[in-house]
Amino acid sequence: MATTAYQPRWFMHYQHMNIEEAVKGFDELGARFFIPTQWGAFHLGEEPAGFPGLDLKRHIKDRGLDPDRFKIMDIGEILDIGPAPAS
Repeated sequence: MATTAYQPRWFMHYQHMNIEEAVKGFDELGARFFIPTQWGAFHLGEEPAGFPGLDLKRHIKDRGLDPDRFKIMDIGEILDIGPAPAS
């Protein structure tokens, strides 16, 4: 899920979801993992560098979500999520 450039909300809501909206979409899709993207790529909004990652971590903690389902990667990190579980 794209998690970047969502401030100021009055303007950016047309282009980007904020953290709460992205997590809601993740839940509605029934996805296995939430892998935030673009949050460190470009400075497009008013939030400071790295803020979306910190905001997501705060949201996970405040809502009591399973942190193992959220894969906040370092820049350049490769993540092996393995095969999908059998249905």
